[in-house]
Order: sequence, then C-alpha cells, then structure tokens
Amino acid sequence: MTKSIATAMVAALTAMTVYAGAGMLGGAADAAACAEAEGAECAAACPGDCDGDGAVRINELVLLVRVALDLEELSACAGSDRDADGSISIEELIAAVDGSLNGCPVVIEFTGFEADDVLALADDDLDGRDNDTPGSAAARQYIIDQIRGFAAGLDSGASGDDAYLQPFDRGTNVLGVIPGGELADEYVIVGAHYDHLGGCSGVCNGATDNAAGVAAVLAIGRSIAAIGTPPRRSVVLAFWDREEDGLLGSSYYVNNPPVPLADTIAYLNFDIQGANLLPSLRKFSFAVGAETGGDLLLDAVAEATARVDLDIRRLSQIFGQGRSDYVWFIRRQIPTVFFSDSTGPCYHTAADDVSVVDFDKLAQQSESGFHLTYMLTETDTPPSFAMAPLVVFPDATRVLDVIDAAVASDLDLFGPTDRAALLDFQSDLAAVVAEGEANFGDDDIGALAAGVAGVITNLSNVPCDGFLEP
Repeated sequence: MTKSIATAMVAALTAMTVYAGAGMLGGAADAAACAEAEGAECAAACPGDCDGDGAVRINELVLLVRVALDLEELSACAGSDRDADGSISIEELIAAVDGSLNGCPVVIEFTGFEADDVLALADDDLDGRDNDTPGSAAARQYIIDQIRGFAAGLDSGASGDDAYLQPFDRGTNVLGVIPGGELADEYVIVGAHYDHLGGCSGVCNGATDNAAGVAAVLAIGRSIAAIGTPPRRSVVLAFWDREEDGLLGSSYYVNNPPVPLADTIAYLNFDIQGANLLPSLRKFSFAVGAETGGDLLLDAVAEATARVDLDIRRLSQIFGQGRSDYVWFIRRQIPTVFFSDSTGPCYHTAADDVSVVDFDKLAQQSESGFHLTYMLTETDTPPSFAMAPLVVFPDATRVLDVIDAAVASDLDLFGPTDRAALLDFQSDLAAVVAEGEANFGDDDIGALAAGVAGVITNLSNVPCDGFLEP
C-alpha cells in the first residue's frame, strides 16, 4: 500500500461520524446487516470486527490500517483477511470502512470513569474545597494534573498550569479544551463546579456536591480523548469556582468568554451526581432544561440516557430552581442540559461524604453524558436555542412516577407532617394526570412547581445514611 493511500485511509477514519444508534444527531447507518446476525455470523457480516463482538470500533479500524502498513501482526485482526492470503489488502481495508458505513455499527466506547477522582476531591485534607483556601488550590491542581495529558489550556496566551486558569475575584475557574477537527471553531462545553463549603458541623467534603460532578466531566473528557481521533467540534471542559457563593465562576465565564458564546452549540452541566434521594429512587436521576435546545436536544438526551440502566427523567428548566451554573448559559440563549440528582438529606452536611456516593450510578451518569457530548460534537445539525413553556404536561407524569415510587417503598422514612404532605401532593398530582394534557392549565402548573419544591424541602428531614445497603 502506498503512503498516499494510507494517508487517505487515516483521514477517512478521522472524519468518520458513524455512531451506532445515534439516530438524528449521530448520522448512524442502518445496522441491519449485523443486527440480524449473531456471534460468528455477525463478525463475518462486519469486516473490520477484529474481536468478533458484532461491532466495529474506531480503534479496530485504526488497527486495520496499522496491519495493512505492516506495523502490526496480521494476527491482531486476522478475521479481516477475507481471501486468507496472509495480508490486508487495500480492497479488504476499504471493505471494512465501507461495511461500517453501510450496515455494521461503529461503537464509540466510554472508558474514562475513575472513582479515585471523587476520593481525591472529597478527601478530608481538602477541607471542603472552599474558594480561596489551600483545599481549593489542591483541588484545582488535581484537576489540572488529570486533564493535562489530553486537553490543552484554554488560555493560549499563558503557559504551564496558568494556561488552564481563569482567575476572578477570590476564585479561579479551571478550563481545558480538547481541540476539534473539521469544526474546531465550534464548541460543546461540559462543566461542573469544584468548590464546596468551608464550614459546617464537621468537614463538608461535598462528595456528591460536587466532587462527583467533577469526576463525571473528567470521565467525559478522558473518553472523548481516548477515541483517538479529534471530535468534529472542540470540547471545553469547565470546572467552576464559587458556585456555592452565587454561581460566580460561571457568571464570570459568560461575561469574559475565552471562546465566543455565539460559537458554543451547547452546555452540559453536572451538579450533584451519584446521589440517592431515597432507597427507592436509586435508579432515578434528572436531566433539566433540554427543551432549551428544542426537539433536537430533547431527542439527543433521550438517546444518550437510554444507553444506561438508569431512569433519567427529563424535566423543564424551572425544576432546576436556578440553583446551578446552567442558569447563565440559558440566559445567553445557549442550549443547555442540567444533570442532577437534586438536593437530598445529605445536601450541604458533613454526611455528604464518599460513603454515600453511589459509584455505579455515577459511572452510568458519566457514560450517558459522554454519549450526549460525543453526539453533539459530531452532528451535522446542532440544536438551536428554543423558548418553551415553564412547565409542560409530561413533567407532571414524570414527577408522579417518582412520587409513586417513593410512597410505595419509603413512606415510613418521613415524619407524620411530611408524610401527610407527600400523600396530599401524590393525590393532587394523580388527579392532574388523570384529567389529561388538554386540561393542563396555569393552576396545575403552579401546584406542580410548588409541590416539587415542598418535596425537596421535606427530603432534608429523612435519614441520610443507609441508602447503599442491600
């Protein structure tokens, strides 16, 4: 094979946007050829499937190029030697890429989750990571050390660690970028605040709020970088300071953006992850505000969350109560999703420690965020900002499912007054849902929003420990 052909093939791999099951945003081809086959038959139907698992991975296609260039032994992907002549020909290599584009799914893998990120950031030695403290500086350094190998500093005019820093009044954001390819001047921002509180009854380690959110963003960044080819769009990894003081870090960013806000196609916010409101709600989580990107973003969130074994409920932006960094991006008319487990009984207490982090849940939340991020980097049609009603009827049905699960299994965790309030809300909400969408009016909207706020308040009165016991 000539170098020019090899270069062309590598370029083709770099430009590939095939993504199994990504639908409208991912540009995936019909995977029927492999979907209808199993085992060895599926591997045979998909040239380039080196490990015979029925999916062609980007790294397998890259491996094929290396085999064709004699940089790897044929045994690394012998199944792609269709004519059994002991080598990979240009025709066989083209067949592998063509098969991936026309029937064999290319799978982009999530690889980056590390529980150690939470352990490091929620360590007692960091004393809550409050801004302008040694613990904050230690958290900042940890984040920089993690992203240095795969993300550049966003401040191109600075060098070393300073390139990753955006200082402001008594705070410092940490900003990295994974440069894109074809559409490098467009950006997807993935963010989480890394600060917490400096004082409570004990050490406020903020494990779920928000060491876990930082861990999710780090996992997404690692996985994007591990694909081996640049995403079409650049990915900004943003770690905000002073969120607990009024969302000041993200506010400073949108008023002093290192990359143009007009070129930012979406913002994904992770705040309070790996947390369980109640034992009965371990599988529940929330994706708030996706309607700000219209049907394109709503559908993309649905696809990404369907890839994991969690019930991630989409809710309108009002249910975020304006309590996290996503707010400023919506105000600048950037399509936004706020991923959260909401505020539960451990919120802003010393009990929010690593002992209450549901690491399996956190890993799945990170994986879902990765899939959404990747789809947004690759899509030909990015979401546009959309105005939407504050509350819609599906919010009522989704909230009722959550309340029903809580009442069915954990009602006895609530005190008498809170228990009565929860049952009253369940009854009222069930009546709203029974009346149907055609009768969903302003009174229902107000009652739903107020009822959810009341449940969140009452959750602070239930026990914080024991959520991960069998």
